[in-house]
Amino acid sequence: MEIILFATNITSDQHINIVAPALNSLHGVERWKVDIDDCDKVLRVVATTSISTQIRIVLNKHGFTCMQMTIPASLTDPEERSLD
Repeated sequence: MEIILFATNITSDQHINIVAPALNSLHGVERWKVDIDDCDKVLRVVATTSISTQIRIVLNKHGFTCMQMTIPASLTDPEERSLD
């Protein structure tokens, strides 16, 4: 599993409805969610394959911008997580 985060300009449920069919049809996407309340309007995708390029293409094709965000290793690598 891969978690991919994007800062986007998706600002409403209407915008989400525009991109939903395309994101749902991408092979390898397990689930996705847009946090329109976050200042970066974060799109979070859980995928079984590396599909960041396809996601960028889909969003751009529908008139939205996105920039992939980096996830610190401490949040993705179980051995790096603190038990505190």
